[in-house]
Amino acid sequence: MAAKKKPTAKSLAALARTGAWQDALPSLSALSDQGDGAAAASTAELHAALGQWADCVTHAARFLADPSVVRAGNVFTDLTRVVRRAARELNDPLIIERLAATVPPRWHPMRDATLLRDQVPPSAQPGAPDVAGFEQALALANELPRFKKRPDELAAHAFALARAFKLEDEMLARYDDAWAWFDLAVDAAREHAGGVDGEVICLRRGRC
Repeated sequence: MAAKKKPTAKSLAALARTGAWQDALPSLSALSDQGDGAAAASTAELHAALGQWADCVTHAARFLADPSVVRAGNVFTDLTRVVRRAARELNDPLIIERLAATVPPRWHPMRDATLLRDQVPPSAQPGAPDVAGFEQALALANELPRFKKRPDELAAHAFALARAFKLEDEMLARYDDAWAWFDLAVDAAREHAGGVDGEVICLRRGRC
């Protein structure tokens, strides 16, 4: 009989996304305690979703000390924004200063943009839709090696770019019901509902 594979941060995050977060959280937390930075990111997001802000900070700190453990920069952005929310909820602004000091130097530009100040994403900034910016970003994405032979990921990225540059029609036209990315479904639903804004914390498929 083959030995049962030990759960990984990726498999546990996938389990949490099915709705079984109660089953996934203890194992994710244990992996984080053992130094698994990817598990720490997922654990921090789950604690944030539960309003357990002190635990969120503990696990987020482990990830921010070495963000290179995941390949998507948006995980770093999401966690730094969550940490800022945690500092407000705990009424302890020194949390930000303490964690910022642990971020590796190569991540300082992103740290300064999203941890040391509140980030306003392009989609929330005032101004008209930026068609030229979208087309330039999409052209660049088509040349990136990480999207080669990954048409679904490229399509999802184009959808996200359309949202960032405030092209709602383009965004909805590109949405695919077959996608399993919960956050993209939320974005599409928000636009169908008339652009109702809101803050959603979620585990992004395959990113943590």
